[in-house]
Amino acid sequence: MLENQHPIESDVAWVKRLVLPTPYAVGPVNAYVVLGEEPALVDVGPATPEAVEALVCQLREVGLSLVDIRHVVITHAHPDHYGALVLMPQQTSWEVGAHPRAMLWTADGQDILEARISFYINFLRQSGVPAELMRMLERDNLGLRQYPRGIPIHRFLQEGDTVQAGDHPLQVLYTPGHSSSAICLLRPDGVLFSGDTLLSRISSNALVEPLGSWQDVRRRSLPEYLTSLTRLQALPLKEVLTGHGDPPDDHRQLIAERLRFYRERRDTVLNLLGTEPTTIYQLCLRLFPHLGTEQLFLGLSETVGYLDLLEADGLVEIGLNGVPVYRRNRRTVGASHCSPNTCGR
Repeated sequence: MLENQHPIESDVAWVKRLVLPTPYAVGPVNAYVVLGEEPALVDVGPATPEAVEALVCQLREVGLSLVDIRHVVITHAHPDHYGALVLMPQQTSWEVGAHPRAMLWTADGQDILEARISFYINFLRQSGVPAELMRMLERDNLGLRQYPRGIPIHRFLQEGDTVQAGDHPLQVLYTPGHSSSAICLLRPDGVLFSGDTLLSRISSNALVEPLGSWQDVRRRSLPEYLTSLTRLQALPLKEVLTGHGDPPDDHRQLIAERLRFYRERRDTVLNLLGTEPTTIYQLCLRLFPHLGTEQLFLGLSETVGYLDLLEADGLVEIGLNGVPVYRRNRRTVGASHCSPNTCGR
């Protein structure tokens, strides 16, 4: 099991990592049980019987059952982290806490689902995705039905709030980017539950989401994410408990490597742009020439994120040719720079 590969070194008596299987390409997800008078879970895994069975078995190893849990905190509203809540038996009267924007995904109702689908169809159209490919994606409802709905959230967690988990106060840090609902939880001694905001072995996708409601324009997710990473880099952390995989040995070095990667990839995107108008979809295919249909949304999210960075630095011009088109700013052809506000240092 993963916890035997890299044990949690910071006072293991108070927290245990639970490694749960998922049906997704990312592999297993980490949940954490915080021990104490009122045991709490940080994330719960996906909505599969296998994940729930693994959760039950690993809780049993520390002498707990599902009914012993008092509080649940969801680090962000992605199905591998919160989905199992729909499979919990009725006797689990948990208080579930999450950021208010988690409701974009967990709220029930056909009108809400249709609004989500409409938002992402519009994003695909604005990206210049060809009509035949659009029809194929629409037939699958863009994969949005994988997000479990009808999840009750009893407490909305905002920046600066305190969560009592077990016997431990955890401060809520709002860290949007990977998800607009992403939060981290910080113990006063420097132990951080990072969710997917910081992962050791993979970088987190900054996914397209609406700025407000599903009828709104999209957020600038990648600039937000880099701001969140830079914030975590400055913290005096002694342990980072991640949403997938093992804890990083040095969070500052890891974040510096991530920021360098984003800076270099941003410059690659700039070099791929010419002075001829280019759609997001066309640029995505240049950046990821072997991208499969099932990964198209991830590729488009990443591509538009780098365009947002370039726009913020004044390195691209944006026009309209039925859909938005981008080209290198002809006054800065050959330039390669990165502002602290968009790419970090």
